[in-house]
Amino acid sequence: MPPRDIFPKAAWAYAGFNTPEAALRTIRWATLQGDLKTLKLGYATPEEQDAFAQSKLAQFSGKSESEIAEAIGGGVNDMDGYRIVERTTYANGDVGITYYCDGTGLTKYIRLQQVGDEWRIAPGPRGGQP
Repeated sequence: MPPRDIFPKAAWAYAGFNTPEAALRTIRWATLQGDLKTLKLGYATPEEQDAFAQSKLAQFSGKSESEIAEAIGGGVNDMDGYRIVERTTYANGDVGITYYCDGTGLTKYIRLQQVGDEWRIAPGPRGGQP
């Protein structure tokens, strides 16, 4: 596997949304940081963004921003990083990325779609959760 497809947690950073891989890296970083604003922007449509925000407000009702950030970031505590194991381009232009989460033994999938010049989590159940 080429080193460009391996992302140790220490190297996670805001990478923007210019490519599917950059979007995934940004979403993983935002999860680690507990950055709800960036996570919300990761979704392709305003409806998906609002649904994400509403679900988090309900899930963390009564919690401070710092408590929410800590809870969300805690979801990746066991991850040492991730490595992209498969990239699929669909007929409609969407890109699916399957990635292995080092340290957890989990393999995850995310489907992204191009919105203007940027890549965002595709709407619907096939969009996947990061």
